[in-house]
Amino acid sequence: INGNEVFIDPGISIIVGPGATLTIENGAHLHACTNMWQGIILTDASSQLNILTGSIIEDAENAVSADAGGNIQIIDATFDHNYVSVFLANEDYSSSQIIGSTFKCSNGYSLLPPHAGERSLYQIRLTRADITIGDPSSPNDISGSDQGIFLEDKFLNGQNIYNCNLHDFDNNPNTGL
Repeated sequence: INGNEVFIDPGISIIVGPGATLTIENGAHLHACTNMWQGIILTDASSQLNILTGSIIEDAENAVSADAGGNIQIIDATFDHNYVSVFLANEDYSSSQIIGSTFKCSNGYSLLPPHAGERSLYQIRLTRADITIGDPSSPNDISGSDQGIFLEDKFLNGQNIYNCNLHDFDNNPNTGL
């Protein structure tokens, strides 16, 4: 998807199957029509997702999710108004990276139904997953959610989180990282 605006119906998922590659780049904008869409799902360790160069992913329940592996490159992208922006589980995603990107819920508690009146729950949620988040020279900006980066039963090596600006968590001490 190269620079296009794509309106997605409620409940719809984009599936990246075994051996498939989806590239979203050059300012492409994926967002909902009325209610939230499901998001992009990687189904296999051979699935590849690239979200690059100013592209925007909005209004999804789980904007990017995978629990069977895959290679995910999120570079210079924006995630806004997603209930969960990135959810990765049960695999080693160490060949993947999230760098130079913005994760937010602009305009406060403004998600679409079924989460109307809420803000993002997590920007990045990792359950037994390993991935590089950030880069010493290209920080991620993470804000506007109940929790910024949520690690659960992790095998993430702490040195794989670099230079992330974590802010705007309503002074809740259980948020951020």
